Amino acid sequence: MDVNFKYSYYSTMLLEDDEIFIFETSNITNGTDPVIHVVNKLNPQPDLSWTDDNGASDGVNAKLTVDIGSHGGFYYVFIRKAGTSGGTCDLKVSVGTSTYFHTSNCAVWGSRIECTKTVTETLNWFTADLDINGDSHIWLEDQTGNPGEIIAYNDDWNVSSGFDWGNNSRIRKNTSTNVRALIVSSHSSYYPIGNCDLYMNCKNSAISNKVSNPNDAIQSAPSTNTYNCIAWSGGIVHSFGEHWFWPSNAGNPWNAYDQLNSPYHELFSFDNYYANWCDGDSILARHTGQVMNFTRMDEYQPWACVALWGDGTNYFEHASVKKPANDQPHGYDWESKYGVGYERLFHPKDKLSGYGSIQWYYMKTGYTTGPTPPTKKSAIIFNTANLTTDELNLMNQMVEAFSDKTRFEELYEFWKNTWDDPDLIHHSNPRMFAKSKQYKALLDYCENLGREAWPLVFKLFLEGEELNLLLIEDLTKKEYLWKMVDILRKQNQESITNHTIPSQRANYIYYIAALLGELEKELEREQNKNAVTDVLTLDQNPSINLYPNPAGNIVHIELIGLQQTEVVLKISDLTGKTLKSVTKTISGDYTFNINLEDIAIGAYICRIEAEKEIRTIRFDVIR
Repeated sequence: MDVNFKYSYYSTMLLEDDEIFIFETSNITNGTDPVIHVVNKLNPQPDLSWTDDNGASDGVNAKLTVDIGSHGGFYYVFIRKAGTSGGTCDLKVSVGTSTYFHTSNCAVWGSRIECTKTVTETLNWFTADLDINGDSHIWLEDQTGNPGEIIAYNDDWNVSSGFDWGNNSRIRKNTSTNVRALIVSSHSSYYPIGNCDLYMNCKNSAISNKVSNPNDAIQSAPSTNTYNCIAWSGGIVHSFGEHWFWPSNAGNPWNAYDQLNSPYHELFSFDNYYANWCDGDSILARHTGQVMNFTRMDEYQPWACVALWGDGTNYFEHASVKKPANDQPHGYDWESKYGVGYERLFHPKDKLSGYGSIQWYYMKTGYTTGPTPPTKKSAIIFNTANLTTDELNLMNQMVEAFSDKTRFEELYEFWKNTWDDPDLIHHSNPRMFAKSKQYKALLDYCENLGREAWPLVFKLFLEGEELNLLLIEDLTKKEYLWKMVDILRKQNQESITNHTIPSQRANYIYYIAALLGELEKELEREQNKNAVTDVLTLDQNPSINLYPNPAGNIVHIELIGLQQTEVVLKISDLTGKTLKSVTKTISGDYTFNINLEDIAIGAYICRIEAEKEIRTIRFDVIR
C-alpha cells in the first residue's frame, strides 16, 4: 500500500534490422546508479529484451550493446535507478562510430519492488488507488539476471472491463518465464510524482464466471472455509468453528435480540456488528487491536467501504468491502470472500452475481480498541466453551437411547447433500440452507419426535457440523430462546470485562448445556412419576449407604435393618435405560456388590425398590 513513485525516462526508438546499437549513460547526478532496459514494444519477451546496470568502464554508468539482427522495429528504451538514490543522467545511442541519438538530464527514478515468482499460469500485476494526479506505468522484470530483462509493461489498462481503470496500470499475462520484480514509474514528466497501491503475482479468479466480465475477476486469497464473507467484511479471519458466522444467528454475539420482533432484526444485527456494539449501549469489539467502526448510510457515497447485499426484503446474503475497510487494501475497487469454502476475489462494485444486489452501504466512523493480543503471536484471546464430562455422558446416553436413529440419519443425509448444491454452495447465510424441502422434512420429523431428537442434533453440532445451529434454533426457540438471550447478555459482558473476543460457537455450546439440563430434569420427573422418590445421601437416610462415590470398577450398596422383603436394585443411565438389575429377598443387613467394569465413565442412577417404596441415589463412575 501507498507506494510512492516518480517519472523515470523512457522513449520509443526505431531500431532497424542488422544494426548494432550501443546505449550508454553518463554525467550522473545525486549519486544515482542508472539501469538501461531495451524492450520490444509489440512483443516484450526475453529474446527481444536487453538490460545493463554497470557495464561502463567506471562501473557505475550503464552501457548496453544490442545486436538487433532481424528483429528491427519499435522499442522502448527505459532508464531507472538501481539503488535508493535517484537523479539524472545523459543518454547516448550509437551505431558504429555514429551517434544515433543523444539526450541530456534524463530522469533516473522508478520504484522497484521484488516479487520473485515462478510463473506457470496467467497472473496479474496492477496499480490501484492512484492519487489525484497520479498516472502510473509498470514494468515487469524477469529472473534472467539481476537486474533482469523487461518482459511486460503497461501504462493504462484499456481492455474491456466493468471498472474504469483510469490512469491505473495492469499487466495480465502468462509470462512463461519467472518474475523477479515490478517497477512502477510515472507515465509522464508533466505529472512526475504519484502514489498508488501495488498488487503483484495475483492469479485470475477460479470463479471468474461469478463476475460480469471475467477479466475483472482477480483472486486475492486462496480458497478456505476458515471464515466467510461477513467475517471478512468485519476484519475477522480466525478459525474457531465460526464458518457460518452471521450477526442475526441466535447465538451470535452481535444479535440484536432486543429487536427480535422487528422486521428489521437482521439489519439491526448487522448494524451492531459493524459498529462494535451490543446490548444497545455497550462496546463489543470484533477482533483484537484497533477495530474499525462502521455506520450505515442512507445512500451510496464514494467513501462507502462496506456493502451489504440481499434480495430487497431485509433478507441479506453477502457483504463486500473496499479500501480503507479494516485497514486492508481490497484491490482495484471492491473485494469479496465468496461463500464459506471459496476464495477471496477483487471485482467491480456491483458486478458480482449470486447475491441479489447491494441494499445498504456502511462508512468508516472511527475505531474501537479491541482486546490486547497475548505475547505469542499465534494465540488469540478468544471465548471458548466445552460441555462437562457429565453433560457429554448425558448427551451420549440420550443419543444411544434414540428410538429411530436410522430414519433420522436418512433424512439428515438428504439435507446434508443439499449443502453442495451449486445454487447454495456460494452462500454464507446459514438460513439459505433451511429453505429446501429436505430441511423441512428433517425439521418436521424432529418436531414430531419432540425433545428426543435434540441430543442427536447437539452431538452433530459439537462434532463440527455447524449448520446444525439451524435445527438447534428451530427446534428450541419457541420454549427456550430466552435462555440464549441470557447467555448472550452474560457472555458479552464477560468479554467486555475480561477483554476477550466473543464467540458464536461458544454461545451455542452454553445453550446446548442449558438445554441438556432441561432434558435431565424432564428425565428425572419421568422416572419419579407415580412413585415416592428421594435422592438420598448418608446424612438423609443412614439405612442405605452407597460407596465409593464416585465409584471405579465396583460399587457397594449397603442396606441396614430391613424387614424381610424382596428388593429390586437397578443401575440405569440418566435416560432411564437399565444397565444392571439384581433381585434378592433380604432380612436384616445386606450389601450389594455391583461390578461396573463394563459401564462407561459418567453419571448413573441406583434405583432400589422394596414393596411400594422406591429410593434413588445418583452416583458417578470415574477411572
